[in-house]
Amino acid sequence: MIPPSRCGRSAPHRADTAAANETNRTRGNHPRAPRRGWQRRGVTAARGRYDTAPPCASRRPPNVVLHPNQFTFHRILAALFCVLAFAPCVRAANEAALLELWNQHIATPEEHDETIKVCRAFVTANANDPLLPVVQGIEAWHHFRAGRTQDAWRILQPHLTAPVGPVTNAARALAQGWFTRLDREKAAASLQIYYRKEVAYPKTLDLIAKHPKIPAEVRPPFIDRFGQPWNYQLTGFAKATGFPDQKYSLQSTALGDLSELKAAIAAPYASRIQAVPASRIQAVSAGIVPAPGNTVAVKFTKVGKAGTAIVAVGQATGDLHVAFAGTQIIVVCDHTHWKLFPSPK
Repeated sequence: MIPPSRCGRSAPHRADTAAANETNRTRGNHPRAPRRGWQRRGVTAARGRYDTAPPCASRRPPNVVLHPNQFTFHRILAALFCVLAFAPCVRAANEAALLELWNQHIATPEEHDETIKVCRAFVTANANDPLLPVVQGIEAWHHFRAGRTQDAWRILQPHLTAPVGPVTNAARALAQGWFTRLDREKAAASLQIYYRKEVAYPKTLDLIAKHPKIPAEVRPPFIDRFGQPWNYQLTGFAKATGFPDQKYSLQSTALGDLSELKAAIAAPYASRIQAVPASRIQAVSAGIVPAPGNTVAVKFTKVGKAGTAIVAVGQATGDLHVAFAGTQIIVVCDHTHWKLFPSPK
């Protein structure tokens, strides 16, 4: 009988272990085996063995290869972490508070400071409310009416580059309308500079750019904020013929007779929006393709010559943009004003 070893193993087992160690020593894998210089420098633990890769091989630890299912799972976890940790918390629209603000705004349209105060209180109390652009647009209009145009431009400027969305798209269209009017003021100033030099208005706007005595910095923008060229023409005087270059008409195709800034500021709020919501319906059932993330459409009456129109939330017909259709209110705008309606039953 073979006596057991001091470690509890039999002599044959010790012999097998010694043979295995000798084999590993000759191959360079044994912990006590002498290692060459490049082996000592490039040591990498991998399953209890030393890396025996040649010097030209990478000395970094081997990359861990995930199973495709594990890879997808890790990506999902990372995406969820980003959404929960870094995405702003978007609150539900405070329709009741906005409706109350709207009623005060319409009831006292000339109480500018008081309405501005209410608008700012709404913004403070309803951070991340999706309807904030509506409140900001109302506040900007009161600044226009109060003569504080710089404050109005400051509020509307961010709406030009707002991210895509039903409310932000409508806010962008409204801001484009107001900044088109600002651009028209610049074009009108350029026309006056040309007139002082030539005692006549140019036949076309591009003649201003070609005039050698008009510097480039005072040349007008040749398209409006909707990307369309100005509707410019010489009109002359109705009762004094023979002077066609002494009077002109300059309009934006999208804004028409409300292209002039003073006219837009003087216009009663939302007076040009005649459409009235009649019912809320599902966009698909109405045969129209809704905007992404929105399935509700609104049927309007008193819309242009057609009389009725069905417009999905996030879309427009003409200059009527449907921004929001909630349980309490419908929010629309044109290129000048917002307008709220009670949501039809």
